[in-house]
Amino acid sequence: YSLVRLNIFLALFNLIPVPPLDGSKILGLAMSNESALRYQNQNRPFILLLLILPLFGGMSIASLILSPIANFLLSLLLR
Repeated sequence: YSLVRLNIFLALFNLIPVPPLDGSKILGLAMSNESALRYQNQNRPFILLLLILPLFGGMSIASLILSPIANFLLSLLLR
């Protein structure tokens, strides 16, 4: 159960559209080529750090957003 939940959470985290995560590449497919290149070349490590650092009572922003989605997907798998 814990490993499946972790794997779902990591898959969802990877879909966040912040470079260097894969979600930024998916978002780039919906943009024009010029906009996608500009977006991919912007280095925003501080945004990624803000997502993973614990801020709110020991919870990160990514955890607050992705945990309910991961729990929902896990409940679908356990039916």
